[in-house]
Amino acid sequence: MKTLRQQLFIAFLGIAFAIVAVFGMMSHFIATEYAAESEIHMLQSFVQEKAERLATELESTPSINHSQFFKQQASYLKLPLVLIDKQSRLVSSSHLAKNFNKEKIEDYFSSLPSNKTGGIFTLDDTKQMWRLSPVPNTNYRLILFHSEDKDVSFFKALGFKLFIAAFVITWISAWSSAVLANIISRKLDEQNAVLEHMGLHDQLTDLPNRHLIYKRLEHAIRYAEYARKPLALFLFELNNLKDINDTLGHTSGDELLTQIGPRLQVLLSENDTIARLDGGEFAVLVPGLEAEQTPQLAYKIQQVLDNPFPIEDMSIKTCACIGASIFPDHGDSPQELFRQADVAMSHSKLNNNEFFLYDRENDPNSIEQLTLMSELNDAILNNDLQLFYQPKIDLRQNTIIGVEALLRWFHPVHGLIPPDEFIPKAEQTAMIKPLTKWVIETATQQWAKWNTQGSPLQIAINVSQRSLYDRDLIHFIAEALQEIKLSQCCLDIEITETAVMAHPAQSLATLRLLSKMGIHLSIDDFGTGFTSLSYLKELPVNELKIDKSFIINMASDNTDIMIVRSIIELAHSLGRTVVAEGVENEDVLSLLRALNCDFVQGYHYAKPMSVDDFNDWLQSTDLTPVRYRSDTA
Repeated sequence: MKTLRQQLFIAFLGIAFAIVAVFGMMSHFIATEYAAESEIHMLQSFVQEKAERLATELESTPSINHSQFFKQQASYLKLPLVLIDKQSRLVSSSHLAKNFNKEKIEDYFSSLPSNKTGGIFTLDDTKQMWRLSPVPNTNYRLILFHSEDKDVSFFKALGFKLFIAAFVITWISAWSSAVLANIISRKLDEQNAVLEHMGLHDQLTDLPNRHLIYKRLEHAIRYAEYARKPLALFLFELNNLKDINDTLGHTSGDELLTQIGPRLQVLLSENDTIARLDGGEFAVLVPGLEAEQTPQLAYKIQQVLDNPFPIEDMSIKTCACIGASIFPDHGDSPQELFRQADVAMSHSKLNNNEFFLYDRENDPNSIEQLTLMSELNDAILNNDLQLFYQPKIDLRQNTIIGVEALLRWFHPVHGLIPPDEFIPKAEQTAMIKPLTKWVIETATQQWAKWNTQGSPLQIAINVSQRSLYDRDLIHFIAEALQEIKLSQCCLDIEITETAVMAHPAQSLATLRLLSKMGIHLSIDDFGTGFTSLSYLKELPVNELKIDKSFIINMASDNTDIMIVRSIIELAHSLGRTVVAEGVENEDVLSLLRALNCDFVQGYHYAKPMSVDDFNDWLQSTDLTPVRYRSDTA
């Protein structure tokens, strides 16, 4: 392909030659006209001179034969001359004019005005230019014929001066075109360089943008394939950029963003690339970095970002969620590596900014996980899931006051898939909503069956963090209760302490709505989520379920005993009941009785069971199922 400079030179040179061509044609036309006029003038002067000489000779020799004398003169001159009288009759002609038709000559010149001295005479399809001059003091007229010159030579017509002028103009035009093309090309190159830089760099930070790092990643992948070396792609996002923008304004947020690149550049080599993708999201490309080296670099990035940023006489701190992917382990294209790093960064957000390297097991959008979620959807539609039930025992009354429904999925190929494996993945997709709806409907319908059989046990179901913030949760519960025509609630909704504390205000609003519906509310895994006492006082919950990590080793760990005692006393002082999970032996049970715990669950009584096994267990146990009352404690 021709360069822009070459194209401009060719264009200007073409214009220059066009100008020369026009100039040449005009010059040729003018010169041709001038040459023709000059020739006519010359012929006229010539015939007039010969006529005067003829008159002089005739006057000096009156007795000479005019016709004979004329022929001698014409023969001597070797020109096509014709002599006619006043009546246009042919008197004589030179031997060069012998082929001229006498009648045509006489007819032609007799028809012309007497004062006409020149013109074009057509003879046998040939044109002859003629000039006429009267012979002084005689009745004769002398006519000179001359063949018409159709093709006047360009250089003959143009002349040497015009040729030199055209050459000079061409030379000046060519060099002017080259100089002008060079100047314009240089300016355009500079403008194109600026535009190209703007197209490949972030305008605020002047760091490479998404498009440029994609290009560099493509080149890095090709080199890594050739050199058989790995490369790492890090993605990180500043967590509090929105808060800074909302509090101090976008100018302060922009100032923070401009400081990110220079700070991180000290960690990177000249072959590494840091780019701003969008908002507070950045990417770092590090060729040659092994997978086991990624945590160390991620830690250094977090350390650099952890140092305060000076903004408007203030020191602003920020932190980032960091995820990474490795070539060739996690993909062999920029699209794959970016997607995998983004998945890892999402896991970092869910785990309090802990660094994550991509893992297919935690990727909800991998082929395996997409297949698993598709099969989970089929299992929901086909009612292939099961709820297992574990009894909840009242320690004071020694009765069964409820059960906890625990989800089970028996896959036809993979066998039992633990809830911890598929529920988090369902939370990352849209599958958690239909799954939650299925659990609510199944649990309420089972309660209706037990109620008919005389065992109206309260059923506790676990609600995930995402479902807690879903507005459809209230609708699902109301619809399920209406289906079994129940005026009073049979459900106990369990929410983990961590889920409640993730978004306290939103959690409080949802829990208040559930409480108004008469739903029994429990905080699950209590003791692991650092709920503040002031916030716990505001929560409309009925019950605290102590995490089993504090219960299992109570018999051998005095610290666990102290924690459990504190939780029980706290709950009772706030008017809440307490459930201890994970009770596996009589020693722990005795301690819980001594600490005045209200309810217990655990293998000491029964493990989670299918509906049929639970019904058999009800028939065989000495414990009596009773309807739960809120004043049981």
